[in-house]
Amino acid sequence: MKGKGEGALLIDRIKEGNKTTFSELKNAFLAVFPLLGELDETQQDSEWHGEGDVAIHTSMVLDEIWKDVAGASPEHRVVLVLAALFHDIAKPLVTRETEVRGRMRITAPRHAEKGRNYLALRLPVLGLSGEMQDQVLALVGYHHHPRKWVLSEADGASYAQLARMVDFTSIIALEKADLRGRICPDLEQQLEQLEWFKLQADEYEIGLWRDEIWLSAMQNAFAGRNESFHRHAAAHGRKDFEEGCIKSVEEAVARAYQLRDNPAVLTILAGPSGSGKSTWVEGFAADVDVVSLDDLRQRIAGKRSDQSKNGLVMQAAKEELKVFLRAGKSVVWDATNTRRDGRSWVSRLGFDYGAYVRIVAFRNSVDTLYQRNRKREESIPTAVLTKQIDAFEWPTLDESHELIVADT
Repeated sequence: MKGKGEGALLIDRIKEGNKTTFSELKNAFLAVFPLLGELDETQQDSEWHGEGDVAIHTSMVLDEIWKDVAGASPEHRVVLVLAALFHDIAKPLVTRETEVRGRMRITAPRHAEKGRNYLALRLPVLGLSGEMQDQVLALVGYHHHPRKWVLSEADGASYAQLARMVDFTSIIALEKADLRGRICPDLEQQLEQLEWFKLQADEYEIGLWRDEIWLSAMQNAFAGRNESFHRHAAAHGRKDFEEGCIKSVEEAVARAYQLRDNPAVLTILAGPSGSGKSTWVEGFAADVDVVSLDDLRQRIAGKRSDQSKNGLVMQAAKEELKVFLRAGKSVVWDATNTRRDGRSWVSRLGFDYGAYVRIVAFRNSVDTLYQRNRKREESIPTAVLTKQIDAFEWPTLDESHELIVADT
């Protein structure tokens, strides 16, 4: 692929602490991230972004982030620079004119979330570790949250949940660069909001709500129970806390008495066709019951790729899933599950039946997905695969008790 070698060299330069410009990064990565070529054609609101288009803003943000990465580790430096490069990558997809308080303004709703989804199946080409990819996705997806949390007067549970999603030191550095990389009349006020976010995080003592705190509490309170129970009880309590149902670890312990010793595990697979879902099931869940939408299509419509009877297929799948969960059996929900709303009701069903719910997200490059589809015995039309890739909403940690990323 054109630009691969040049991109690897640039990443090495970043690791070494040698500054890279927007123009260099754009030219090196354009083949993999074509939206980079549309940033200079994507306008921004002149009051909120007096500097001009998204390309100019991104270049300024990169200049600012380089001021803060001198003391970072090589890997962390790469993460911050790439997050700065890609933080507004999805603005070409969502920018529009919107009426705001009686005035027409240029807005880009949900561009951070869209950017994370766009990057999820493209970052693998860069050769970064899985951890580094996760960090870039988190920073891009949540980079507006610090000021959102201040303006919405978010509570401690919301801060704790966000701290689980993204490293606060990194997101503060990125948001600071994002603010300083623009021209706007209320810059100092926005920077003060960022400072207030830091103060609030300290006041809420976010470190008290780390994952190991919940697990340790369950292990101490239920020393005679097994590891599966401890893991489930800790995740269950943490989720209740983040959703505002309880206020303390002690309340989580009290609620844990109602949980099963050996909870059923509901595994929800998420990835476009050809991601490796069936292979994963064969290797890691071969002895577990599976509800497969493709198998049900084969049974009901006569062909795995036939979408004409999806209503009947989904109804049958839901009933099968309920039967397994009601019986306390572990089960795999095998479908593409590319949209969050398509996963959320499955997760909620698992929660309601007392199961330990986990999502397995399959991380492949876009090129790999197309190559695999061409080799499959029952390949799907390229247009359908493209639609799945474009619609893929990368799973986040708050959707289930556990998120597993399978790099297949």
